[in-house]
Amino acid sequence: ELIDHLDQIKSSSCNEYLNDEISFVQNLYNKNEFAEEQLKVFKIQIQEDLLMLYNFRNKIVHNAYMDNNTLPYYVNKCMWYSGDLLRIVIHEHINKRIKDLDEIYITNHLRWHKFISELQNDKHIDLIKYLDNN
Repeated sequence: ELIDHLDQIKSSSCNEYLNDEISFVQNLYNKNEFAEEQLKVFKIQIQEDLLMLYNFRNKIVHNAYMDNNTLPYYVNKCMWYSGDLLRIVIHEHINKRIKDLDEIYITNHLRWHKFISELQNDKHIDLIKYLDNN
């Protein structure tokens, strides 16, 4: 697997940006505390994005106000989040035979908390295998 050869790639590269990205990935896969912190940052970013999308939607619906400068940015964000959500629902429906949206939500919510708990308990997690199996 590529993850096993990152040190070799890093040592043969002179690109500082690439080496920083490799270090980030190594920390993400090898240091639970770092992975947990990055997931918290990602979760906060998603929450802030969804709040901004909701506020932007309210301005359009209730005030007939639309900022054409920021609209494309929020449309792309909305497409990205809705696409991810749809892919999760399709994956759960096809691969896990879950048909009910509530069950999909609860299953993924519990999966998330189990994963965070395992990170906090300093259990070594092979992220690639974990994500493939869950």
